[in-house]
Amino acid sequence: MEDSPRPVSLLLVHPDSDDRDMYAHYLRTNGVTVREVDSTDDALPLIPDADAVVVGVPAVGRIDPLEFIRTVRSIRNDAAIVAVTACVYNGEIAKAERAGADVALMKPCFPETLLQEVRKALDGSDVRLAPAQPRRRVPDRRLESRGGRRSTDAGV
Repeated sequence: MEDSPRPVSLLLVHPDSDDRDMYAHYLRTNGVTVREVDSTDDALPLIPDADAVVVGVPAVGRIDPLEFIRTVRSIRNDAAIVAVTACVYNGEIAKAERAGADVALMKPCFPETLLQEVRKALDGSDVRLAPAQPRRRVPDRRLESRGGRRSTDAGV
């Protein structure tokens, strides 16, 4: 009998609690086991157990985020590493990728995009993610003043 893939364990290192909460909630909803920390110092001992790492740039801690990415790569060469940054003017995206990130994403970064990039970076590994959740359609509630029809139905 063939071994089935095991669930993915993701380490989320982000100094902003709102972003961290948003990403963690979305990832968990989509079948990812998430360990959250706010600094690279707290993340260091968790690296060996992580199949994937998402790191916010800049990050807080004694180790800067680029050195943290290099450290992750040296400990878990097979780990998927995704950097998320708002610092695009100093070449942070290219720096993160040179440090060993599989991809660096610019903020604002939607949780769906983050999950998609984690999926791509894990492609071919022995871990699995739950299938992508279908997006729910939100009804268009913009109504015209006459007849209560949606503006797209107005026949203009």
